[in-house]
Amino acid sequence: MFKKYNHLILFVSLFVLVFFALTNIQSVLALELNYPTLPAPFNIGWNDCSSSVPSPTGNCPTLTQYIAYIFYFAVVVAGIIGVLSIIISGFQILLYAGNPSAISAAKERIFGSVLGIILLMFSLVLLQTINPALVNVTQSELLLQPGLYYRGDNPNPGPTTPYVYKPASTQSSNVLTDLPAGFSHLYYKCNPPGKALLVWTYSRITWNLDYVANGNSNATTFRIPCGSSMSISLDSVMSFYTASEEPGVYFFLKTGCEGSSTTVLQESGHIPDFSYIYTELEPPVLSLRIVNEGLIQKYAVILNKDYEFKKECSAPLGIFSGTIVTPPLEEGNCINVLPPDKDGNIFNPFSAYIIKQHVQEYPSIYTATFYSGNLEAKFEKPNIKQWYSYEGNMNLIFTNRWQDSSRVPLDAWYADQSKCKNIVGDYTCLNYIENDGFFNIILYSSNENAPNPSRTRSCEVFFSENLIADDLDLHSDYNNASYINLLQGGRSLYRMDIIPYPK
Repeated sequence: MFKKYNHLILFVSLFVLVFFALTNIQSVLALELNYPTLPAPFNIGWNDCSSSVPSPTGNCPTLTQYIAYIFYFAVVVAGIIGVLSIIISGFQILLYAGNPSAISAAKERIFGSVLGIILLMFSLVLLQTINPALVNVTQSELLLQPGLYYRGDNPNPGPTTPYVYKPASTQSSNVLTDLPAGFSHLYYKCNPPGKALLVWTYSRITWNLDYVANGNSNATTFRIPCGSSMSISLDSVMSFYTASEEPGVYFFLKTGCEGSSTTVLQESGHIPDFSYIYTELEPPVLSLRIVNEGLIQKYAVILNKDYEFKKECSAPLGIFSGTIVTPPLEEGNCINVLPPDKDGNIFNPFSAYIIKQHVQEYPSIYTATFYSGNLEAKFEKPNIKQWYSYEGNMNLIFTNRWQDSSRVPLDAWYADQSKCKNIVGDYTCLNYIENDGFFNIILYSSNENAPNPSRTRSCEVFFSENLIADDLDLHSDYNNASYINLLQGGRSLYRMDIIPYPK
Protein backbone atom coordinates (compact mmCIF):
# COMPACT_ATOMS: atom_id res chain seq x y z
CA MET A 1 0.00 0.00 0.00
CA PHE A 2 2.87 2.37 0.80
CA LYS A 3 4.29 1.95 -2.70
CA LYS A 4 1.65 4.23 -4.15
CA TYR A 5 3.10 7.08 -2.06
CA ASN A 6 6.69 6.57 -3.18
CA HIS A 7 6.58 8.97 -6.12
CA LEU A 8 4.66 11.57 -4.11
CA ILE A 9 7.13 11.40 -1.23
CA LEU A 10 10.12 11.63 -3.55
CA PHE A 11 8.63 14.60 -5.41
CA VAL A 12 7.74 16.45 -2.21
CA SER A 13 11.17 15.79 -0.70
CA LEU A 14 13.02 17.10 -3.73
CA PHE A 15 10.72 20.10 -3.96
CA VAL A 16 11.26 20.92 -0.30
CA LEU A 17 15.04 20.64 -0.58
CA VAL A 18 15.17 22.92 -3.64
CA PHE A 19 12.74 25.35 -2.06
CA PHE A 20 14.70 25.72 1.13
CA ALA A 21 17.98 25.97 -0.74
CA LEU A 22 16.56 28.90 -2.67
CA THR A 23 15.15 30.36 0.53
CA ASN A 24 18.58 30.26 2.18
CA ILE A 25 20.24 31.91 -0.81
CA GLN A 26 17.61 34.64 -0.79
CA SER A 27 18.10 35.31 2.89
CA VAL A 28 21.86 35.55 2.55
CA LEU A 29 21.71 37.88 -0.43
CA ALA A 30 19.06 40.02 1.21
CA LEU A 31 20.87 40.57 4.47
CA GLU A 32 24.46 41.06 3.34
CA LEU A 33 25.64 41.68 6.89
CA ASN A 34 29.10 40.12 6.62
CA TYR A 35 28.67 37.96 9.72
CA PRO A 36 31.45 35.37 9.41
CA THR A 37 31.03 33.34 12.56
CA LEU A 38 28.19 31.03 11.54
CA PRO A 39 27.18 29.42 8.24
CA ALA A 40 24.30 30.93 6.31
CA PRO A 41 21.63 31.74 7.15
CA PHE A 42 22.64 31.79 10.81
CA ASN A 43 25.67 33.99 10.36
CA ILE A 44 24.83 36.53 13.07
CA GLY A 45 28.13 38.09 14.15
CA TRP A 46 28.97 41.24 16.00
CA ASN A 47 31.17 42.82 13.33
CA ASP A 48 32.07 46.28 14.69
CA CYS A 49 29.52 46.05 17.51
CA SER A 50 31.87 44.54 20.09
CA SER A 51 32.48 47.94 21.66
CA SER A 52 29.97 50.03 23.52
CA VAL A 53 30.04 52.61 20.75
CA PRO A 54 29.27 51.06 17.35
CA SER A 55 31.59 51.84 14.49
CA PRO A 56 30.18 54.56 12.21
CA THR A 57 30.35 52.15 9.30
CA GLY A 58 29.64 48.95 11.23
CA ASN A 59 26.51 46.97 10.41
CA CYS A 60 25.16 46.09 13.84
CA PRO A 61 22.23 43.60 13.92
CA THR A 62 18.91 45.28 14.67
CA LEU A 63 15.79 43.84 16.26
CA THR A 64 14.21 43.61 12.83
CA GLN A 65 17.13 41.64 11.51
CA TYR A 66 17.11 39.28 14.49
CA ILE A 67 13.39 38.60 13.96
CA ALA A 68 14.06 37.98 10.28
CA TYR A 69 16.89 35.59 11.08
CA ILE A 70 14.74 33.73 13.63
CA PHE A 71 11.97 33.47 11.05
CA TYR A 72 14.29 32.03 8.41
CA PHE A 73 15.91 29.84 11.02
CA ALA A 74 12.53 28.41 12.07
CA VAL A 75 11.50 27.81 8.45
CA VAL A 76 14.73 26.01 7.61
CA VAL A 77 14.72 23.93 10.80
CA ALA A 78 11.08 22.92 10.26
CA GLY A 79 11.86 21.86 6.70
CA ILE A 80 14.88 19.85 7.77
CA ILE A 81 12.92 18.13 10.54
CA GLY A 82 10.14 17.29 8.08
CA VAL A 83 12.57 15.76 5.58
CA LEU A 84 14.39 13.79 8.30
CA SER A 85 11.06 12.55 9.61
CA ILE A 86 10.14 11.26 6.15
CA ILE A 87 13.52 9.53 5.72
CA ILE A 88 13.41 7.91 9.18
CA SER A 89 9.84 6.77 8.70
CA GLY A 90 10.76 5.27 5.33
CA PHE A 91 13.52 3.21 6.97
CA GLN A 92 11.11 2.14 9.69
CA ILE A 93 8.69 0.82 7.08
CA LEU A 94 11.48 -1.27 5.58
CA LEU A 95 12.73 -2.52 8.97
CA TYR A 96 9.34 -3.29 10.50
CA ALA A 97 7.88 -5.22 7.57
CA GLY A 98 6.29 -7.78 9.93
CA ASN A 99 4.85 -5.23 12.34
CA PRO A 100 1.65 -3.67 10.96
CA SER A 101 1.22 -1.23 13.85
CA ALA A 102 4.76 0.17 13.46
CA ILE A 103 4.32 0.47 9.72
CA SER A 104 1.02 2.31 10.22
CA ALA A 105 2.62 4.74 12.68
CA ALA A 106 5.49 5.42 10.28
CA LYS A 107 3.03 6.13 7.46
CA GLU A 108 1.17 8.56 9.67
CA ARG A 109 4.42 10.39 10.45
CA ILE A 110 5.23 10.62 6.74
CA PHE A 111 1.78 11.99 6.02
CA GLY A 112 2.03 14.49 8.87
CA SER A 113 5.51 15.62 7.78
CA VAL A 114 4.43 16.11 4.17
CA LEU A 115 1.34 17.98 5.28
CA GLY A 116 3.38 20.21 7.59
CA ILE A 117 5.88 21.03 4.87
CA ILE A 118 3.09 21.86 2.44
CA LEU A 119 1.42 24.14 5.01
CA LEU A 120 4.76 25.83 5.68
CA MET A 121 5.26 26.45 1.98
CA PHE A 122 1.77 27.83 1.55
CA SER A 123 2.20 30.12 4.57
CA LEU A 124 5.27 31.67 2.94
CA VAL A 125 3.44 32.06 -0.37
CA LEU A 126 0.47 33.59 1.43
CA LEU A 127 2.63 36.11 3.31
CA GLN A 128 4.47 37.00 0.11
CA THR A 129 1.15 37.55 -1.68
CA ILE A 130 -0.37 39.68 1.09
CA ASN A 131 2.70 41.88 1.64
CA PRO A 132 6.19 41.11 0.32
CA ALA A 133 7.64 43.30 3.06
CA LEU A 134 6.56 40.70 5.61
CA VAL A 135 9.15 38.23 4.34
CA ASN A 136 11.73 40.57 2.81
CA VAL A 137 14.45 41.72 5.19
CA THR A 138 14.24 45.49 4.99
CA GLN A 139 13.98 48.17 7.64
CA SER A 140 12.37 51.53 8.14
CA GLU A 141 14.50 54.49 9.15
CA LEU A 142 13.01 54.53 12.64
CA LEU A 143 14.47 51.10 13.42
CA LEU A 144 17.94 51.68 11.98
CA GLN A 145 20.99 51.25 14.16
CA PRO A 146 24.14 53.32 13.44
CA GLY A 147 25.74 52.10 10.24
CA LEU A 148 25.79 52.32 6.46
CA TYR A 149 22.73 51.28 4.44
CA TYR A 150 21.45 50.97 0.93
CA ARG A 151 18.26 52.97 0.55
CA GLY A 152 15.44 52.33 -1.89
CA ASP A 153 11.88 53.43 -2.48
CA ASN A 154 9.34 51.56 -0.37
CA PRO A 155 7.02 49.54 -2.67
CA ASN A 156 4.29 50.03 -0.05
CA PRO A 157 5.10 53.48 1.34
CA GLY A 158 3.46 54.89 4.41
CA PRO A 159 3.33 58.41 5.80
CA THR A 160 6.57 57.88 7.72
CA THR A 161 8.11 55.05 5.68
CA PRO A 162 8.85 56.31 2.16
CA TYR A 163 12.05 54.26 2.00
CA VAL A 164 13.36 50.84 2.86
CA TYR A 165 16.91 50.07 3.92
CA LYS A 166 19.38 47.22 3.78
CA PRO A 167 22.80 47.10 5.43
CA ALA A 168 25.50 48.05 2.94
CA SER A 169 29.13 47.09 2.63
CA THR A 170 31.67 49.79 3.47
CA GLN A 171 33.06 49.51 -0.06
CA SER A 172 32.16 48.14 -3.46
CA SER A 173 34.51 47.50 -6.36
CA ASN A 174 31.58 47.09 -8.76
CA VAL A 175 28.26 48.69 -7.85
CA LEU A 176 26.49 47.04 -10.79
CA THR A 177 26.97 43.61 -9.25
CA ASP A 178 26.88 44.56 -5.57
CA LEU A 179 23.88 46.90 -5.37
CA PRO A 180 20.67 45.00 -4.42
CA ALA A 181 17.73 45.32 -6.77
CA GLY A 182 15.38 48.15 -5.86
CA PHE A 183 18.02 50.19 -4.05
CA SER A 184 19.68 53.31 -5.43
CA HIS A 185 21.27 55.35 -2.62
CA LEU A 186 23.75 55.15 0.25
CA TYR A 187 22.48 56.34 3.61
CA TYR A 188 24.54 56.90 6.77
CA LYS A 189 22.76 56.49 10.08
CA CYS A 190 24.62 58.13 12.96
CA ASN A 191 23.46 59.32 16.36
CA PRO A 192 25.24 62.54 17.41
CA PRO A 193 27.82 63.03 18.65
CA GLY A 194 29.69 60.89 16.20
CA LYS A 195 32.18 61.02 13.39
CA ALA A 196 31.34 62.19 9.92
CA LEU A 197 31.51 59.63 7.13
CA LEU A 198 33.55 60.17 3.97
CA VAL A 199 32.35 58.48 0.79
CA TRP A 200 34.61 58.29 -2.25
CA THR A 201 32.69 57.68 -5.48
CA TYR A 202 34.23 56.58 -8.78
CA SER A 203 32.90 56.50 -12.33
CA ARG A 204 35.05 53.42 -12.97
CA ILE A 205 35.16 50.04 -11.26
CA THR A 206 37.81 49.05 -8.68
CA TRP A 207 38.19 52.61 -7.32
CA ASN A 208 39.95 54.07 -10.37
CA LEU A 209 39.56 57.82 -10.63
CA ASP A 210 38.72 59.47 -13.93
CA TYR A 211 40.67 62.74 -13.69
CA VAL A 212 38.52 64.36 -16.37
CA ALA A 213 35.32 63.53 -14.48
CA ASN A 214 36.85 64.49 -11.13
CA GLY A 215 34.42 66.77 -9.33
CA ASN A 216 31.26 65.20 -10.73
CA SER A 217 28.91 63.38 -8.38
CA ASN A 218 30.29 60.04 -9.54
CA ALA A 219 33.94 61.06 -9.07
CA THR A 220 34.23 62.97 -5.82
CA THR A 221 34.44 62.70 -2.05
CA PHE A 222 31.26 63.28 -0.08
CA ARG A 223 31.27 64.23 3.59
CA ILE A 224 28.18 63.15 5.52
CA PRO A 225 28.01 64.74 8.99
CA CYS A 226 26.77 62.59 11.84
CA GLY A 227 23.00 62.95 12.16
CA SER A 228 22.54 64.25 8.63
CA SER A 229 19.67 63.04 6.46
CA MET A 230 21.88 63.28 3.39
CA SER A 231 21.97 60.32 1.00
CA ILE A 232 24.21 59.64 -1.99
CA SER A 233 22.82 58.51 -5.32
CA LEU A 234 24.58 55.52 -6.86
CA ASP A 235 22.90 55.85 -10.27
CA SER A 236 26.10 56.62 -12.18
CA VAL A 237 28.61 55.35 -9.59
CA MET A 238 30.63 52.29 -10.56
CA SER A 239 32.53 51.81 -7.28
CA PHE A 240 32.74 53.46 -3.88
CA TYR A 241 34.73 53.42 -0.67
CA THR A 242 33.84 54.75 2.78
CA ALA A 243 35.74 55.61 5.95
CA SER A 244 35.18 57.62 9.09
CA GLU A 245 36.60 61.12 9.01
CA GLU A 246 39.77 61.11 11.10
CA PRO A 247 42.06 63.93 12.26
CA GLY A 248 44.85 64.64 9.80
CA VAL A 249 45.32 66.05 6.32
CA TYR A 250 43.36 65.31 3.13
CA PHE A 251 44.68 66.38 -0.29
CA PHE A 252 42.69 67.43 -3.37
CA LEU A 253 43.44 67.74 -7.09
CA LYS A 254 41.10 70.71 -7.45
CA THR A 255 41.11 74.09 -5.74
CA GLY A 256 38.65 74.73 -2.94
CA CYS A 257 38.94 71.16 -1.63
CA GLU A 258 36.50 70.00 -4.28
CA GLY A 259 36.37 66.72 -6.14
CA SER A 260 38.04 63.53 -5.00
CA SER A 261 40.47 63.56 -2.09
CA THR A 262 43.08 61.21 -0.74
CA THR A 263 42.58 59.18 2.38
CA VAL A 264 43.86 60.79 5.57
CA LEU A 265 47.57 61.38 6.14
CA GLN A 266 48.40 61.46 9.86
CA GLU A 267 52.14 60.81 9.79
CA SER A 268 54.89 62.18 7.57
CA GLY A 269 55.17 60.27 4.32
CA HIS A 270 54.07 60.03 0.71
CA ILE A 271 50.85 61.75 -0.23
CA PRO A 272 48.32 58.91 -0.68
CA ASP A 273 47.28 58.02 -4.22
CA PHE A 274 43.99 59.35 -5.55
CA SER A 275 43.29 56.23 -7.60
CA TYR A 276 43.72 52.51 -6.98
CA ILE A 277 45.88 52.39 -10.11
CA TYR A 278 48.41 55.24 -10.27
CA THR A 279 49.13 56.83 -13.64
CA GLU A 280 51.63 59.47 -14.70
CA LEU A 281 48.71 61.63 -15.82
CA GLU A 282 47.72 62.44 -12.25
CA PRO A 283 47.35 66.24 -11.90
CA PRO A 284 49.15 68.14 -9.12
CA VAL A 285 47.68 68.65 -5.68
CA LEU A 286 46.04 72.08 -5.57
CA SER A 287 44.39 72.27 -2.13
CA LEU A 288 44.18 70.44 1.17
CA ARG A 289 41.88 70.12 4.14
CA ILE A 290 43.06 69.87 7.75
CA VAL A 291 40.86 68.05 10.26
CA ASN A 292 41.65 68.80 13.89
CA GLU A 293 40.31 67.15 17.01
CA GLY A 294 40.55 68.75 20.42
CA LEU A 295 42.00 72.03 21.58
CA ILE A 296 45.52 71.05 22.60
CA GLN A 297 47.00 69.76 19.37
CA LYS A 298 46.45 70.97 15.84
CA TYR A 299 47.71 69.45 12.62
CA ALA A 300 49.93 71.36 10.24
CA VAL A 301 51.71 70.27 7.07
CA ILE A 302 54.93 71.02 5.22
CA LEU A 303 54.90 69.90 1.59
CA ASN A 304 57.86 68.52 -0.30
CA LYS A 305 58.32 68.09 -4.06
CA ASP A 306 60.01 64.71 -3.74
CA TYR A 307 58.89 61.27 -2.54
CA GLU A 308 62.09 61.02 -0.48
CA PHE A 309 61.90 64.56 0.98
CA LYS A 310 64.99 65.67 -0.97
CA LYS A 311 63.58 68.71 -2.79
CA GLU A 312 62.03 72.06 -2.01
CA CYS A 313 59.67 72.40 0.92
CA SER A 314 56.73 74.71 1.40
CA ALA A 315 56.30 76.97 4.38
CA PRO A 316 54.29 75.39 7.23
CA LEU A 317 50.59 75.33 6.35
CA GLY A 318 47.77 75.44 8.87
CA ILE A 319 49.85 76.95 11.67
CA PHE A 320 47.99 78.68 14.51
CA SER A 321 49.34 81.98 15.79
CA GLY A 322 46.92 83.18 18.42
CA THR A 323 43.53 82.81 16.75
CA ILE A 324 44.92 83.31 13.23
CA VAL A 325 45.76 80.40 10.97
CA THR A 326 48.40 80.73 8.27
CA PRO A 327 47.42 80.51 5.51
CA PRO A 328 43.77 81.21 6.40
CA LEU A 329 41.49 78.18 6.50
CA GLU A 330 38.33 78.59 4.47
CA GLU A 331 35.03 76.76 4.87
CA GLY A 332 35.54 73.18 5.95
CA ASN A 333 39.11 73.86 7.20
CA CYS A 334 40.28 74.06 3.60
CA ILE A 335 43.46 75.68 2.37
CA ASN A 336 41.88 76.76 -0.87
CA VAL A 337 44.97 77.21 -3.03
CA LEU A 338 48.46 75.98 -2.20
CA PRO A 339 51.07 78.76 -2.09
CA PRO A 340 53.50 78.76 -5.05
CA ASP A 341 57.08 77.60 -4.75
CA LYS A 342 60.02 79.97 -4.21
CA ASP A 343 60.15 80.70 -7.97
CA GLY A 344 56.44 81.49 -8.19
CA ASN A 345 55.44 78.21 -9.91
CA ILE A 346 52.74 75.73 -8.91
CA PHE A 347 53.96 73.74 -5.94
CA ASN A 348 53.45 70.10 -6.90
CA PRO A 349 54.01 68.01 -3.74
CA PHE A 350 54.64 64.27 -3.57
CA SER A 351 55.25 63.93 0.17
CA ALA A 352 54.47 65.86 3.31
CA TYR A 353 55.76 66.37 6.80
CA ILE A 354 52.82 66.14 9.21
CA ILE A 355 53.46 68.04 12.41
CA LYS A 356 51.33 68.70 15.47
CA GLN A 357 51.26 72.13 17.06
CA HIS A 358 50.71 72.87 20.73
CA VAL A 359 48.28 75.80 20.73
CA GLN A 360 47.80 76.17 24.48
CA GLU A 361 50.18 76.90 27.33
CA TYR A 362 53.40 74.92 27.63
CA PRO A 363 56.19 75.03 30.28
CA SER A 364 58.32 78.16 30.16
CA ILE A 365 61.46 76.07 30.71
CA TYR A 366 61.29 74.86 27.10
CA THR A 367 64.04 76.52 25.08
CA ALA A 368 65.83 76.13 21.75
CA THR A 369 69.45 77.32 21.75
CA PHE A 370 71.52 77.96 18.61
CA TYR A 371 75.31 77.95 18.72
CA SER A 372 78.17 79.12 16.53
CA GLY A 373 81.90 79.10 17.30
CA ASN A 374 81.59 81.22 20.44
CA LEU A 375 78.17 82.79 20.17
CA GLU A 376 74.78 81.54 21.22
CA ALA A 377 71.17 82.59 20.89
CA LYS A 378 68.49 81.20 23.17
CA PHE A 379 64.88 81.22 22.03
CA GLU A 380 62.47 81.04 24.95
CA LYS A 381 58.73 80.98 25.32
CA PRO A 382 58.27 84.78 24.98
CA ASN A 383 60.18 84.61 21.67
CA ILE A 384 58.58 81.47 20.28
CA LYS A 385 55.01 81.68 21.63
CA GLN A 386 52.96 79.37 19.36
CA TRP A 387 55.15 79.81 16.30
CA TYR A 388 58.39 81.57 15.51
CA SER A 389 59.39 82.04 11.88
CA TYR A 390 62.15 83.89 10.09
CA GLU A 391 63.07 83.99 6.41
CA GLY A 392 66.09 85.80 5.04
CA ASN A 393 69.82 85.98 5.67
CA MET A 394 70.21 83.81 8.74
CA ASN A 395 73.61 85.36 9.52
CA LEU A 396 72.08 88.79 9.94
CA ILE A 397 69.35 87.78 12.37
CA PHE A 398 71.69 85.61 14.39
CA THR A 399 74.38 88.28 14.51
CA ASN A 400 71.85 90.77 15.81
CA ARG A 401 70.38 88.40 18.37
CA TRP A 402 73.37 86.45 19.59
CA GLN A 403 75.39 87.56 22.61
CA ASP A 404 78.90 86.68 23.66
CA SER A 405 79.04 83.38 25.45
CA SER A 406 80.87 83.11 28.75
CA ARG A 407 82.30 79.72 27.87
CA VAL A 408 85.93 79.52 26.73
CA PRO A 409 86.65 78.17 23.22
CA LEU A 410 87.79 74.58 23.55
CA ASP A 411 89.54 74.08 20.24
CA ALA A 412 90.26 75.60 16.88
CA TRP A 413 86.75 74.81 15.68
CA TYR A 414 85.25 76.99 18.41
CA ALA A 415 87.99 79.64 18.10
CA ASP A 416 87.54 80.07 14.35
CA GLN A 417 85.08 82.99 14.18
CA SER A 418 85.89 84.01 10.64
CA LYS A 419 82.80 82.30 9.28
CA CYS A 420 80.62 84.21 11.72
CA LYS A 421 82.25 87.55 10.91
CA ASN A 422 81.72 87.11 7.18
CA ILE A 423 78.02 87.81 7.33
CA VAL A 424 77.76 88.45 3.58
CA GLY A 425 79.05 84.99 2.73
CA ASP A 426 77.01 81.95 1.81
CA TYR A 427 77.79 80.05 5.02
CA THR A 428 75.23 80.29 7.80
CA CYS A 429 76.84 80.95 11.16
CA LEU A 430 75.23 77.96 12.84
CA ASN A 431 77.13 74.96 14.13
CA TYR A 432 74.60 73.15 16.24
CA ILE A 433 71.19 73.47 17.91
CA GLU A 434 70.16 72.36 21.36
CA ASN A 435 66.46 71.48 21.40
CA ASP A 436 65.78 71.62 25.13
CA GLY A 437 62.03 71.25 24.89
CA PHE A 438 59.29 69.85 22.71
CA PHE A 439 59.75 71.82 19.51
CA ASN A 440 59.48 71.12 15.82
CA ILE A 441 62.51 72.92 14.36
CA ILE A 442 62.29 73.29 10.58
CA LEU A 443 65.38 74.42 8.68
CA TYR A 444 65.40 75.36 4.98
CA SER A 445 68.54 75.48 2.83
CA SER A 446 69.51 76.22 -0.76
CA ASN A 447 72.42 77.29 -2.94
CA GLU A 448 71.08 80.32 -4.74
CA ASN A 449 74.37 80.69 -6.61
CA ALA A 450 73.94 77.35 -8.35
CA PRO A 451 72.94 77.29 -12.06
CA ASN A 452 69.53 75.89 -11.06
CA PRO A 453 68.86 76.96 -7.44
CA SER A 454 65.49 75.17 -7.30
CA ARG A 455 67.27 71.83 -7.48
CA THR A 456 69.36 72.63 -4.42
CA ARG A 457 66.48 73.57 -2.12
CA SER A 458 65.61 71.26 0.71
CA CYS A 459 64.40 71.25 4.28
CA GLU A 460 64.46 69.07 7.35
CA VAL A 461 62.11 68.81 10.31
CA PHE A 462 63.82 68.01 13.60
CA PHE A 463 61.54 66.67 16.32
CA SER A 464 63.86 65.09 18.85
CA GLU A 465 65.21 66.57 22.05
CA ASN A 466 68.93 66.47 21.26
CA LEU A 467 71.81 68.35 19.74
CA ILE A 468 71.73 68.95 16.02
CA ALA A 469 75.37 69.33 14.92
CA ASP A 470 77.12 69.93 11.61
CA ASP A 471 80.51 68.45 12.47
CA LEU A 472 81.13 64.71 12.34
CA ASP A 473 84.53 64.64 14.04
CA LEU A 474 84.18 67.01 16.96
CA HIS A 475 80.58 66.13 17.79
CA SER A 476 80.39 62.45 16.96
CA ASP A 477 78.00 61.90 19.85
CA TYR A 478 75.54 64.49 18.62
CA ASN A 479 76.01 64.72 14.87
CA ASN A 480 72.90 64.54 12.77
CA ALA A 481 73.30 63.31 9.22
CA SER A 482 70.16 65.12 8.10
CA TYR A 483 71.57 68.47 9.19
CA ILE A 484 74.94 67.72 7.61
CA ASN A 485 73.27 66.87 4.30
CA LEU A 486 71.21 70.03 4.57
CA LEU A 487 74.38 72.16 4.37
CA GLN A 488 76.23 70.21 1.68
CA GLY A 489 76.73 71.36 -1.89
CA GLY A 490 77.30 75.00 -0.99
CA ARG A 491 73.90 75.31 0.61
CA SER A 492 73.10 77.82 3.32
CA LEU A 493 70.06 78.29 5.49
CA TYR A 494 67.44 80.78 4.35
CA ARG A 495 64.49 80.04 6.66
CA MET A 496 63.81 78.70 10.14
CA ASP A 497 60.56 77.83 11.96
CA ILE A 498 60.14 76.82 15.61
CA ILE A 499 56.79 75.24 16.49
CA PRO A 500 55.97 73.71 19.91
CA TYR A 501 54.37 70.29 19.75
CA PRO A 502 52.25 68.54 22.42
CA LYS A 503 53.47 65.67 24.51
